[in-house]
Amino acid sequence: MFAIPHRHLLLAVPIRDASSITSVQMLAGLVVQVLTDGEHGLPGGVLSPLLYFSRHGRVSAVSGFDDETGAMRIEVDERFQEALEQAAAAS
Repeated sequence: MFAIPHRHLLLAVPIRDASSITSVQMLAGLVVQVLTDGEHGLPGGVLSPLLYFSRHGRVSAVSGFDDETGAMRIEVDERFQEALEQAAAAS
């Protein structure tokens, strides 16, 4: 999983084992923190507010924002679900 909130920052976590769920949650929290940090700003503006999942040369967005609250939500598609299940089984 990775996020590129602005042009000077790449955040990434591997999906390896059951602790990966916590890592994904932490990644989401970091992205939201970076996007809302008015003190330091976003050099060049926001590149992408989303989280992405990459596997076997294919990248897909796996997050979105709630229309009412603006809170980030993780959207688990079939490929991402499979990776999470494999990671949980590896523990």
